[in-house]
Amino acid sequence: MANRVTADEVEAILGDHVDSDVNVSPYITPANNLVTVTLSGEGLSDQTLKDIEMWLSAHFVACAHPQWSKVKVGDGSFDFFGQVGKGLNLTFYGQQVKILDPTGKMQKIGKPKVIFQAL
Repeated sequence: MANRVTADEVEAILGDHVDSDVNVSPYITPANNLVTVTLSGEGLSDQTLKDIEMWLSAHFVACAHPQWSKVKVGDGSFDFFGQVGKGLNLTFYGQQVKILDPTGKMQKIGKPKVIFQAL
């Protein structure tokens, strides 16, 4: 399947959070594949699938090219990576994927399946 999003669309949501010389194109195809495999047949609109693919592409870029952020508080400031968790929670972009996916399937990717068995 052809990618739903373009590099320009992904770059637009990344803004200046990632260096402008980063090529985002290699991150779009894996995002497309993952969205297609995970969400095809779930009854989501083409626009919803495109939105999820766009934010997932940005998530992949941000994971591969993390940027330091500076926060100023009063007279002091500190630097930190804009990462807050694991999986899709690692970046703001991944968190948007979870919000956009009404099925909840994207946030379950990579989590182990637990099977309870009564003896």
